[in-house]
Amino acid sequence: MLLVVTTTFLYSFQVDSITRKARYELNPSFIAPLPE
Repeated sequence: MLLVVTTTFLYSFQVDSITRKARYELNPSFIAPLPE
């Protein structure tokens, strides 16, 4: 069960990072704090 939760969390984090990157590329004036 813990593995499922971890996988879901990592997947959600990855999607969030991709979304932020896509938004920045589509709209350079949109400043968003990117996770280091």
